[in-house]
Amino acid sequence: IPVSERLPEDADDRFYLCVCENHEDDSVPFMCQYDEEYGFGFWRNIFDPGSLGSVDSEFNTLEELEYEKVIAWMQMPEPWRGE
Repeated sequence: IPVSERLPEDADDRFYLCVCENHEDDSVPFMCQYDEEYGFGFWRNIFDPGSLGSVDSEFNTLEELEYEKVIAWMQMPEPWRGE
């Protein structure tokens, strides 16, 4: 789905297959997440070294990570279920 048409509506921890500009013809889509406030990127858990537990999380946009801009996306396909 081109980003110019619409963006994901399920802004949770779901992953989406994304295509970035300059790679639409020669690359495999990659997985990223989407946040309504920030756009495409990745959630990262912040761990406490003392307790080894997660204390917080933060969202890093693709721009912050120096990725190219997402131009198209699609929901991940349902997992294959054998008989």
